This record gives sequence, structure tokens and C-alpha cells, in this order.
Amino acid sequence: MNARAKIRKFTLIEMIVVLIIVGTMIGMSVGVVSILKTKETPKAGYRILTQMIYGSRSYALTKRSYVAIVLPTSSKLSDAQVAKQFATNENGNYAIAIRPFTISRDLQTLTPIKGSGWQYLPKGVYLDLTSTTNLEELSTVTIGGVTNQTCDAIIFRQTGGLNTLSDVENLVVTTEDGKTSYDVTINGLTGKPSIPEAYKND
Repeated sequence: MNARAKIRKFTLIEMIVVLIIVGTMIGMSVGVVSILKTKETPKAGYRILTQMIYGSRSYALTKRSYVAIVLPTSSKLSDAQVAKQFATNENGNYAIAIRPFTISRDLQTLTPIKGSGWQYLPKGVYLDLTSTTNLEELSTVTIGGVTNQTCDAIIFRQTGGLNTLSDVENLVVTTEDGKTSYDVTINGLTGKPSIPEAYKND
């Protein structure tokens, strides 16, 4: 018998079935990856925020200086590097970029910390400051020699605690659709952020 005659060929139906199975498996894997990515994005935003909080607190302690994390919420700020990047809305209560500065005791002059820059939250993630309590409002502050309008800030004292000694509450890392949110509290005395229950459970 010819050896070629023993080779079994796939029928058209068998090939279609295989393609359907492979397509289904790929579709399922894409769905799982999409879900994981959706959960990971706000987590990344939370990590950016908390790393900056810990870093700013540490800098204030080691350098014996006042440090402000600036939370710009409007494109009205005239700092050309970031103005066009800021998220804006009717209330101006959302921030997508944060940066640490040393700040003078009169809370008027901000000086960029060497090696630091604006940290942008992942696309679709922002800080909702609508209900945030005990943020400090900086009026006509100077950033890089340019005088700006008001903006909110978290300010650390030389001791590592917050300048107001009051807890900053309801600092919310959230997504555009609001499906995933992490509500962060910063202890006024220690300057350390909380770990939200939603973050622990995800």
C-alpha cells in the first residue's frame, strides 16, 4: 500500500470546528486580560499617589523642609509644561497630574525638587477632589518663576505630619466610569496614607 494513502486528511468541517474552538479560546483570554487591565489601571494610579505621599513625607523629614504635593485641577494654571494636560470640568475638582515641591513657610513660593517631575495618572484615572477635606489652598503661588492662580495642595511639615495636623479625607482615585474607586485618607499627625479596603480586596 502506498504510504501517502495512509495519511489522514482533515475534512472541511473538522477544520471549521478547530477554528471555532481556537477563536472561542482567544475571545475568552482577551476578556480576562481586559478585566485584569481595568482593575490594574486604578491600582497604578493609587500607587503613584501613595509613592509620592511617602516620598514627599520622607523628603520633608530628611531635609527639614516644608514639602507640598500640588494637585492642579484646572488648565487656568499658567505653568506651560502641564497646563494643557490638566483635566477640566465645570467644577474643576479633578486632577490628573501631581508633583512635589518644597514650599516657603509663608506658602507662597514653590521650588521644584531636583529630579522630580509631573507624575501623570494612567489614562482614564484621576483624583476626584470634590469631597476631599483639609486640603490647603495655595493662592497666587509661584511655580518656576511664574505666578499662578490658586491650586490645592497636600503640605508636609518638617516633622513628617501634615501642615494642618488634620486628616486629609476622601481623596479619591477613580476611573471615568466610576466603577473602581479607592478612597484615601492621610493621617494629619503622621502624614501616612491609609490602604483602602477596596484596594485590599481587589
